[in-house]
Amino acid sequence: MGIEYQDGQAGKVCRRCGAWKPTEAFRKRAVQTGDGYYNQCRACERAANQSRYYTDLEAGRAHSLRYYRKHRAVINAKKRAQHAINPKPHNDRLRRWKSNNRAKVLDSKWKRRARESQTEGTHTLAEWEALKAHYNYTCLRCGKREPEIVLERDHVIPLGAPGSSDTISNIQPLCRSCNAWKGQQVVDFRP
Repeated sequence: MGIEYQDGQAGKVCRRCGAWKPTEAFRKRAVQTGDGYYNQCRACERAANQSRYYTDLEAGRAHSLRYYRKHRAVINAKKRAQHAINPKPHNDRLRRWKSNNRAKVLDSKWKRRARESQTEGTHTLAEWEALKAHYNYTCLRCGKREPEIVLERDHVIPLGAPGSSDTISNIQPLCRSCNAWKGQQVVDFRP
């Protein structure tokens, strides 16, 4: 279907909905064939894509992931350029995510710290939660409990010291002030 003019405005009939719409309602083809526009209007194309996506979510997600992996460099370059122009939306989204995922943020911080000190071993967030539950969410030095305080991971043998590890067997739950008091000393408050 070619370009048709109505009231002096260029447009065409959408193949899917059958309505005449101005050419701005159609995507342009990358390769100029025919009239240079796709046969479906953007609204119909979007509806068809959403329908196809929600009909088979796994296939849609797999397609999106394949596309991202294939075009990762271009997508990331566009995101970096957009962030450089206007960082506020990204920073706001990141701030919201961090406030909603505090445990993940702290876990990431501890893992980075252990990596930087080149310490052997790791522990998971689930192991840390189990350790806190084992000690009844209580600071082993002062006896205060969550939620009155926030428990921190304290390495009995500090990171970077000889014999230190980041395994759960070298961790004890302490509140911030008790952890700061302990500092780099080797003090085991576990019973």
